[in-house]
Formats: sequence, structure tokens, C-alpha cells
Amino acid sequence: MVCWKSFRPLLMVIVGGCFWSLGLAGCHGRLLGESEDPVMESEDLGQPKKVFNCDATEEFLTTITYLRHKKVLGLADQDMRAVATEVSGGCHGAAGRFIMVTELLLKAGVDGRSALLVGEEYAHEDGARTEAFRDLFRHSFVPSGLDLAPPASIALAQRLLKSVRQPPEALADEFEELVGFCVRHKGLDLSRPQCAELVTSILVSAPPLVDCDLPGTSESFIEAYTFLTNNEGPHLTTRDALTMAQRLAAISPYATFNFIEAYGFAVAPKGMGLDRSQGVRFAMELAEKTVGQMTGVTPGPRS
Repeated sequence: MVCWKSFRPLLMVIVGGCFWSLGLAGCHGRLLGESEDPVMESEDLGQPKKVFNCDATEEFLTTITYLRHKKVLGLADQDMRAVATEVSGGCHGAAGRFIMVTELLLKAGVDGRSALLVGEEYAHEDGARTEAFRDLFRHSFVPSGLDLAPPASIALAQRLLKSVRQPPEALADEFEELVGFCVRHKGLDLSRPQCAELVTSILVSAPPLVDCDLPGTSESFIEAYTFLTNNEGPHLTTRDALTMAQRLAAISPYATFNFIEAYGFAVAPKGMGLDRSQGVRFAMELAEKTVGQMTGVTPGPRS
């Protein structure tokens, strides 16, 4: 198993800094397509746009220079040109995205052909999705994360990017938090395969992130599970708490807050005086109303 820390410095040289070792002058933001606004057609809002100022030649030259220095790939000149031509169609920052993903996968032990194919795919994605893929792959692959094989790590990262209804920047952070909580001894302490299944289920079921002031999916789930299993809460079994915490996280990041408040009132002698099971049912009924029908209403701050 190759440790992430052993190849992170190389990625920083190639992507985080400038390509001085290759004789090129592109830097991180420019290579990921973040420093220059593309000129796009204005019609069909929300649909893919034609871009009229792609630096296709620059992207081609950056890519083919990288491939010529990457002897381990063993590509013939004709194949290098084909790859560089494909990458150049990704427009601003395509070469940087291609190189970042290809290097990441090669250092993780992925074969050259597979690494190039995935690299070409992300050459045509934006910088945010590419960086999210990098982080999702890393947390899936490293022993301190899910410790999956490279092909499984690629597949999981791509599935999450395709299926989760949250911005890619938020997704990577949520994934890291949930994986850490799931595998830690002081967290859920589940097996890696169980954690992969659980974390994927939580994130795929999560609602879109619509308000950055609300807690995230990971915070909501962890807070719910912790409350559901402790003595101040209903003290559920691990199985029941996992099921209910997932259910709350799927409603809204704010549902856990509503549940905890409602449960506290339900079981308090001066509240409703219900037993624990009745309190859970009442609290879940109110938590399910977290997503209302009114427009223009923002939940108040949490105390």
C-alpha cells in the first residue's frame, strides 16, 4: 500500500507550484482554470456553453511536455499527441487538471492506461470537481481512511461526484468527516467496508446544501448519533441510532436540532412527561416538519 504522504510533495511541485522542473511557467490557479474568465455564449442558462477563447495550444503544449518527461508511461509520439489533443479540448486549466489526476493515480499504483483515461476525463471538468475527486480518492485510498484498492477508490469518488446533491467543495469535506468518525475507535469503529457503504448512503441521501449557515450533513449525522446513543437522549442501540441518524440527515441538516429540542420537551416532567419511546416518536414527527412550504424564511440561529 502506497502512503499518500509519500507522493503528496511531488503533487505540490507539479500542481501546487510552477512547472519549473519541466521548463514551463504555469502555476496552480492558472492550471486549474481559475485565473481567467472564459468568454461563453449567453443563451441556454444552466446548459453547457461554447467557449470562444480556449487556450487549446497552451494546454496541448503543457500536456505533451509533461508526457515526454513521463518515461514510465512508455507512450509513442503518436499516442502523446493524441492524449495532448484530447486534453486541450478541456479549455482553461485542462492540462493542470489532467496532470494532477494522472500523477495522483500513478503514485497510488494505478496502471498508466487507466490513469491517463481518468486524467483525460477530469481535463474536461472544472477545477472544483477535479480537486474534489482528488480529495475523495485520497480519503478512500489511504490506510487511515477507507483503505480501499485504487480501482475501488476511483469508482467511489466518481460515484459520489455523480450522485451527491452538494457542491463538490463541500462534498469532500463532508466525506472526510464522516469517514473519520466511522473508522475511529472513539467513533463508530466499524469495518472499512461497512464505513464505505454507510458514508455513501448518508451522502447520497442528503439534501442539497442551500444555506451555508446551516450545519453540514456530517455534523448533523454525528450530532444525531451521539445524542441518540447517550443517556441524555433515548439511549438507542447502535443499529437503531444509525438508522435514525441517517433518517434525520436525509431530511435536512437542521432536522437534528429540531429532534433534540423536541425530545427534550417531550420527556421532561414539566413538558409532556412521555417515556423515551414516545418521546422519540414525537421528536421525529416534528423533525420531519423541518422542511416547510414557506418561501423566503430562514431558520433562526442555533443556541
